Amino acid sequence: DRRATENRLSHKEFDIAKKVEQFMALDKVYQEASYSRMDLARECDTTETSISRIINAHFEKSFPQLMNEYRVKDAKQLLIETAAPVKQIGSDVGFNSLASFNRVFKDMVGESPSAFRKTHK
Repeated sequence: DRRATENRLSHKEFDIAKKVEQFMALDKVYQEASYSRMDLARECDTTETSISRIINAHFEKSFPQLMNEYRVKDAKQLLIETAAPVKQIGSDVGFNSLASFNRVFKDMVGESPSAFRKTHK
């Protein structure tokens, strides 16, 4: 339950969690393949340990899981709305290889990016 989770975060930590949401949703930091937990911690003016704990408590997932969730969400939209090659989409949303894009996408969606595009066009 999200309310129970938020009770475990201090006001300052909750503010940092909101900042993380903003960096993901508005700044789309996940599109940069090399963007790291250290980069996010620095932008939120906290430590890597704190940022991990806050993400785990607030989002109930790890930093890589959070990044990949946003990447796959973007990729799904691009696969449906554009004719861009799958490899290009993977790169545009922040994956540094086609193999990792295909693997993560299939794990999260249940089908490959190519199959997803075929069934959703």
